[in-house]
Amino acid sequence: MLLGVPIVYFILTGMNLEFLFGLFSMKVWMILSALLVLIPFLLFRSLKEIAIFSAFGVFATLVVITTVFFSSIRDMPINYPKVTHKFIDFSQFASALGSISFSYSGNFIYPQVESSMAEPEKFHTVLSLSMIIISAMYLITAVVGYAAYGNLTDSPILNNLPPGLIANSAVFLITAHILFAIPVLVTSFSLEVERRLHLTKLANGVELVENRYRIGLRCGLMVLIVGLAMAVPFFKDFMTLLGALANTVEYRIFALILLIIDSYQALIFVFPVVFDFKLFGFNNRVWTEKMFGIVIIVVGVFGGVVGGYEAIIALINDINGTGGSKKPGGH
Repeated sequence: MLLGVPIVYFILTGMNLEFLFGLFSMKVWMILSALLVLIPFLLFRSLKEIAIFSAFGVFATLVVITTVFFSSIRDMPINYPKVTHKFIDFSQFASALGSISFSYSGNFIYPQVESSMAEPEKFHTVLSLSMIIISAMYLITAVVGYAAYGNLTDSPILNNLPPGLIANSAVFLITAHILFAIPVLVTSFSLEVERRLHLTKLANGVELVENRYRIGLRCGLMVLIVGLAMAVPFFKDFMTLLGALANTVEYRIFALILLIIDSYQALIFVFPVVFDFKLFGFNNRVWTEKMFGIVIIVVGVFGGVVGGYEAIIALINDINGTGGSKKPGGH
């Protein structure tokens, strides 16, 4: 996921910048964005140094959510006769679960975040509050957006906003937010690779040599990420596939499909429950905890298999030119 999410972000960035400014093609904007991201990626060694970038992301997210909220409220009476709503749409359940999984995929950088905190013992409290706030933001956007646009709701939701200054400003802010978020993700991944390669030992403790190895490694990672983004530039379906596969299978399978080498990441839904049962026991749990865990595993497997299949078909259609049109927006 630490490689897959930046790929999706570069796709979205290229799409948005082409829409906002034109001048270059989507793929050229991806390359230019990568060069911009490469600056902090090479300058800052640890996640603690680069974490300040997330502050702008919080600001941008709040502005975009506010924009979507009031625009949806404004459009609700206008669109009400034109759209339909379903309380539950089982045909979209699997792909929706994949997208939701992607939306909560930040769990892959939690260990690096915790280790970089001045007071790591407060990580549990910070994580709980973060999940509550993020879930509230997603819920507000989803409920109000779907109420306003119904069956015409697009992914991303910014596609539904009327064209103009407000919509363009929201797209610009979310694009800037993404560009600030990518260094956090790729730095976290690079730190893990550096640790596994024993970079310091490999350089015999010579800082200059270690820095050269690090620069070469990070430049190579950036080339790999942008190359894959340019090869599969379809935001919506790629995001759904990424989230769906993360539901059920070890990320190594996704790596084989999209040539991403990431053999150490685990699952979003299935593995946490399995590991919890393994570490703390299954038989000594009350029946409600057992059932809750089993339901999570079943839903994760179903969402991953069905959602992954649907996303792969959609990607094939995109590549063959029979999919939907590419539009700007945000995740």
